Amino acid sequence: MAAAVGLICCLAALVELTVSLPSTVLLSQRETSRILTLDVALVESNRALTQTMVAAASEASRPDEGPFPIRKSWSQLTATMNASCAGTYGSQALTDRMTRLCEAFAAVGSQISLELSQLDPPDQPLDPVIVRSLALLSSDISETAALAVRLTTAVFERTAARYNLSIIVLALSTTGFLASGFILIFLLGRGSILHFEQWQKAVRAAERTSEARDRLQETIEALPAGVVLYDADDRLVLFNSMAASAIPSLRIGAIGMTFRDIATEDGRARKAAGIDLESEWVNDQVARFASKGNRGVRQLPDGRWLELYEKSTPAGRTVGLRVDITHIKAHELEIARAHAEYLSLVDSLADVVFAVDVHGRLTVISAAAAVLFGKTPAQLIGTRLVEHVDPADRGHMLAAGRDLVGASGDAVSETHFRLILPGGKYRHVEARFRKTLGGDLKHAVISGVIRDVEERVQLTRELADDAARLHSIVESSGALIVMADHELRIVMVNSGFKAMVGVRDADCVGRVLTKVIDCAIDPAVLASWLDGPLARGCDKPVQFTTSLRDAVGRQRLISMTATPVTDERRIVRNIVLLGVDDTARRDTELQLFDAERMNGLGEMAATLAHELNQPLQVMGIAAEVAIEEIDEAAAKQIAIDGKFVQEKLKRILAQVGRAARLIKETRAYARRTLTEEAAPFELGAAVRGALDLTQYLVQQSGATVAVAIADDLPPIFGHISRMEQVLINLINNARDALGEMPKTGRKKLIIVSAQPASCGGRKYLRLAVRDNGPGIADHVLKRLFEPFLTTKPRGKGTGLGLSLCKRIVEQLEGTITACNLPEGGAHFEIMVPALDHDVVRAA
Repeated sequence: MAAAVGLICCLAALVELTVSLPSTVLLSQRETSRILTLDVALVESNRALTQTMVAAASEASRPDEGPFPIRKSWSQLTATMNASCAGTYGSQALTDRMTRLCEAFAAVGSQISLELSQLDPPDQPLDPVIVRSLALLSSDISETAALAVRLTTAVFERTAARYNLSIIVLALSTTGFLASGFILIFLLGRGSILHFEQWQKAVRAAERTSEARDRLQETIEALPAGVVLYDADDRLVLFNSMAASAIPSLRIGAIGMTFRDIATEDGRARKAAGIDLESEWVNDQVARFASKGNRGVRQLPDGRWLELYEKSTPAGRTVGLRVDITHIKAHELEIARAHAEYLSLVDSLADVVFAVDVHGRLTVISAAAAVLFGKTPAQLIGTRLVEHVDPADRGHMLAAGRDLVGASGDAVSETHFRLILPGGKYRHVEARFRKTLGGDLKHAVISGVIRDVEERVQLTRELADDAARLHSIVESSGALIVMADHELRIVMVNSGFKAMVGVRDADCVGRVLTKVIDCAIDPAVLASWLDGPLARGCDKPVQFTTSLRDAVGRQRLISMTATPVTDERRIVRNIVLLGVDDTARRDTELQLFDAERMNGLGEMAATLAHELNQPLQVMGIAAEVAIEEIDEAAAKQIAIDGKFVQEKLKRILAQVGRAARLIKETRAYARRTLTEEAAPFELGAAVRGALDLTQYLVQQSGATVAVAIADDLPPIFGHISRMEQVLINLINNARDALGEMPKTGRKKLIIVSAQPASCGGRKYLRLAVRDNGPGIADHVLKRLFEPFLTTKPRGKGTGLGLSLCKRIVEQLEGTITACNLPEGGAHFEIMVPALDHDVVRAA
């Protein structure tokens, strides 16, 4: 009953309250219902959107069917917002808030919808700008929901105050209802508050996740290598731009694709770029990826080289690095090319390049070994080098190797040994080797070069034999050999020189050449030899004559030939003097001179007789006249005409002087010249002496001698009697040639001339003897100065005259030549060096 009363009272109270409530109360109740509806719809849509954002930010999961979750959540939120923005609210604050929310939604909604619609495939990571826009929109919705909750609370409080009296009236009857209603309201409010708190936590978590993702993205973007992340199912989670530039398949939205799918796409792209791939290339890449540690190298279609490496994480994910090693690969290729060129260069060498380990086994040997060893490099690798060495040479070769290994620093050793060739033959080689690795016996490696020196050894032996033979020739020859260095110090004398002079090596070697031999080489020539590189044509031998006292004290006449010996730069390194004992030859030559002179005296006997007969006749006549004058004075008893007698006596004395002069000149010409010393003399005096001795015979032949001697001629150095002999021979030959001419009425003429000349900066005298006779036959002219060549009848000439003339002129360091004149006749010309007047006066 009480219950019924309570129910009746409750119903009465409700009726009373319903009747008594004004229209504003009913309006508040409608507003409260609409606000609650708005709050619940927006909160649910916002929560769904936040959850999908968080899921997309942390670990994407692509559904098999249906739309992408975030796109669906956005569609629901868009519908809720459109519905909420179309309604009206009694609260001005909520209306203003909804207006701003709707404006903000309208501002970014179309952009977000457009961005979400362009996600294809939809599992691509969200743009951070979209995420931030969604986060801001979610924050505005949360704030609007919070405002709705506060307004709801205010409506509830107002409703409670308005129905306070009714509640009191109905307290007894509706205690259970109010308690349950209160509990329901309390739980609803509490749930809303807890939901709001959770929503705020979710927002903060989403912000932290977004910041962490941004930091992670910035970090991996800053890395100089490509970075990829795969989940436990080998699906791609994220990658940076370096990875995308290195792997073209990552540019097409590979998030969520497995490694095999990405490798397959990459293989297709490579084939499209024209790169040849093996049939198992994809499987090989997957196997390498599954190993989680094996490194791989891949060339990109654009020519770059990439190194790939994967590492598992404790969470089961896989982090991959994609490093651009193009510069390293280029360096490796350059090294490989340089190594190939080096091997090609080594193989092209004639010498054998080798390396042995600590046990002496060949580890490297060049292609030249096939020629030197008689085996291919493949046959030699792994064998011990000592096995190919002649047993007699193995000991010192091994000792050299041990010394090199034990030596400190960068030592180099050299040794010679003989290689054993197939067939039992051997070859001489030279090895230079060094320690290249390690510093002790355990880690030492020896490398070096083996050179074939068989030809050099044979040449050395031949050179030694030639040197021995040359030494024998030098020592056994009858010549005197002396060699001096650039400083003119004696470095060698042969046994012939030592035997003649009676000295030892110690008495000569090291001494100055001029202290041992009177070296009469022209100082200008000697200076040109020693001052620098010799010009072409200046290295001709120089001949001179010197005298040496032999071991028993006799003076020997030595004919010397000095020859400069130059190196490759034409610098004189040695001067070799070759001497011949010319004493006997010179004695014989002097005898020939005397014989030729005696032959000339025989021809001049008529001249001498004629020249002496005239003064004798004059003296006889003068004496007879003087005697007659004396006898006549005595008979008449008168005084002698002293003046007349004196004149006759003077005439006799003049003729005696003339005869004495002829005898003196003949004796001077006829005397031996072995002891005659060379001295300066006037060429004119030699010409006058020769003319005096040949004048009579020339006149008898009907010829005339014309003399043309320049004034003040400089003197020459030599023997005047020998120059007279040369002139007498030439004048007599001209006289004989003119005597053979038929009588045509043409005057027979011999011209003797002397005048100064110069050649090569040196002063000379040119002495010429010519005639207008028939000249010299061509076949005779070529051999004119050879000994025993004569055109005179048998018994009239010896054939030695012109050859002796040539010898005498050469002793004066001059030259003699002969030719035929264009107008007819023979022409002989002598060029002899002249002395300076000042030098003669000083002497």
